[in-house]
Amino acid sequence: MTAIDLDGLAPLPPRVARLGELALDLWWTWNPNARQVFRRLDYTLWRATDHNPVRMLRLLPATRLANAARDPLRRIGTRSWNLVTMTAATARDST
Repeated sequence: MTAIDLDGLAPLPPRVARLGELALDLWWTWNPNARQVFRRLDYTLWRATDHNPVRMLRLLPATRLANAARDPLRRIGTRSWNLVTMTAATARDST
């Protein structure tokens, strides 16, 4: 597991570690594919946190993150997964 600079957030599995970076970058707010990343992880929690990805990642069970890391294309979706594997800055430049 790798850590990101976000107080209160447990280390994310390496394969989805960029979720923390994406959550901190406001770019996700105007990109539908970026919002889809969080929505598909746990739709109920996404709604319950008022679409706040930082809060959502703090509350998301570790098992849910582990499942997403194991099978990201099914859990997150192909387009959205591409955003997770790129840095947020690279993703911004490609749109």
